[in-house]
Amino acid sequence: MKKIIIIFFLILLPTTADAQMYDVETTGEYVMGDSDTKIEARKIALEHAKRLAVEQIGTYLESETIVKNRMLTKDEIRTYTSAIVKTTVISENINLLEDKTTVFKIHIKANVDIGVLNNRVQEIGADTKRKEQMNALQAENLRLLKELESLSSQLKSEKVSEYKNLRQKREILFEKLEQNQNSLRVAFEKGTLLNLALKSKSKLEENKKNIDDFIQFIADNIKYTIGEVQVRHKGNMSDLIIPITWYTEKVKDIWEKIELFCDKPKEFMGRIILSKFKGIDSEILLDYFARKGIRIIVTSGYYSSFIPIKWGGWYHRATEGNLKIALHGSQELEIKDIPVEELTKIISINAKVVVQGAE
Repeated sequence: MKKIIIIFFLILLPTTADAQMYDVETTGEYVMGDSDTKIEARKIALEHAKRLAVEQIGTYLESETIVKNRMLTKDEIRTYTSAIVKTTVISENINLLEDKTTVFKIHIKANVDIGVLNNRVQEIGADTKRKEQMNALQAENLRLLKELESLSSQLKSEKVSEYKNLRQKREILFEKLEQNQNSLRVAFEKGTLLNLALKSKSKLEENKKNIDDFIQFIADNIKYTIGEVQVRHKGNMSDLIIPITWYTEKVKDIWEKIELFCDKPKEFMGRIILSKFKGIDSEILLDYFARKGIRIIVTSGYYSSFIPIKWGGWYHRATEGNLKIALHGSQELEIKDIPVEELTKIISINAKVVVQGAE
């Protein structure tokens, strides 16, 4: 049974192309098994060559002032180096040794821009979540590399029946490794993956808060009057008919608040009509807004009913039409089915404006 042999790497003396750049050259070799293709052997040799380059550059950076001043750990240095290192393949070839062992050899040049590294490390130092994401990605990369080596070793065994399955697993590992390394690079250079998500989430939460403030502002500034109550008799039961009129004096302020989260609101017969919210999360905000309501709740003894002036609930989602808020109006509210004997106990009718809705 053949064993995996990975012969690492001729290391050339590093050079500094200028004050900001640091270069190394490394050579990686991979001893191919009978089931290895040239493409697979190249990928494995290249990954190990890159790993050696990262180690060499990391060792150099440990002596750099920027690293010392940031008090970075060895693992952090390797993570940042993995993210920023740029590689160029100088040469590659396949050699057949005297014992008929086939060796794939690849020679690369790798470099980092120390000035860029300094700027990014400073950014990341102030961004804990971005730093945690990068550490997690690097840990996953190392795990995948170890698994890759293990699979390559298994492929050199005599269990020919497992070749197809093991090669499929290894190909999946190659893909995962490439995706992870790309994610690490993007997170380091721009913070795009995490920062964009956080920025988007922050904007979404800001717009939700604007909606909450808007709805509460209306509720706080609705004024209402209760008209003359009428009683409708139904045998032993009665209904109270209560006229309610409402309005607000804060119309200008309300429109200013709407502009924070809504595009092109309209007004028709005292009702504000909203159908499109701002940003990429418009549909989420529309649904969030639709599920909230404003009610004038009228209570008489133990009995109550309400008038919606801003409709809420799943049945008022955007798919069923525009969302409306009645800033002024009048309506007869009914409190139904009050036992006649209970009417003698009712001494007052009270009302209040409340916000209704679920997160």
